[in-house]
Amino acid sequence: MPYRSLRAPSLVLLTALVPAGCIVELDALEQYVSSSCRHGETHHHERSIDGPIHAVVVDGDVGEVVVRGHAEPGVRFEAELHADRGEARPVLDVREGVLHVSVDCSGRGCCGGDIGLSIPTAARLEVGLGVGDVEVSDLTGAVVLDVGTGDIELRDLAGELRSSTGTGRIEGEGLRAPKVKADMGTGDVELAWAGDAAPPSITVDVGTGNVALDVPTGAYVLKLDHGWGDIEVQGLDDRSDAEPRLEVDVGTGDIDIQGR
Repeated sequence: MPYRSLRAPSLVLLTALVPAGCIVELDALEQYVSSSCRHGETHHHERSIDGPIHAVVVDGDVGEVVVRGHAEPGVRFEAELHADRGEARPVLDVREGVLHVSVDCSGRGCCGGDIGLSIPTAARLEVGLGVGDVEVSDLTGAVVLDVGTGDIELRDLAGELRSSTGTGRIEGEGLRAPKVKADMGTGDVELAWAGDAAPPSITVDVGTGNVALDVPTGAYVLKLDHGWGDIEVQGLDDRSDAEPRLEVDVGTGDIDIQGR
């Protein structure tokens, strides 16, 4: 698995200095970190955590988090961690079947790294990340993702899903989630469902950006609001007595919903 980004506490100051209404490109932030963290060493870490693990909580600053489901009861952890002073160390703490993952960067200057996890398929996942990308696949448990600036990529998820990013992109395919909520400040949301059963609840809220949804055809309660842009809906019936509910609210941007 490729690892790219680094974490730096000074990124908080960098983003704070950006005027309101400006879009900060993730690549620019990553370049800033790379140039600021060119000293020091990078260390590879691998750990195996015995199960049963029924939930995983990841608390990150800047980097990439990749999580995949597997059939084992435990967790496989990999990371590339960097520090200007000393060695950044992973913190893996198991409490009552919940694995908490973070990086100890105290007193180590520019510090951080990228994390890869293989977790039980049915485990609940929570990820909080300041700047960076999150990729999640092959899970049936609930997934909660909160990213400040960065992209979220979702594949083959069957549990309840909540994803939020301030600036970036949310993409999902092969979804079978019964309930989905996606919040985006600035960026596009593209989600595609697998199978023929209509999900009971889909809610998408975007400030500035486009929304494209590919959902099973059928009857839905449709609530589509936008300030400026176009709305196109094909293959769906808007019925007040339908059980599935689809809500999309966009400030500026297009809404495209296709039933298949």
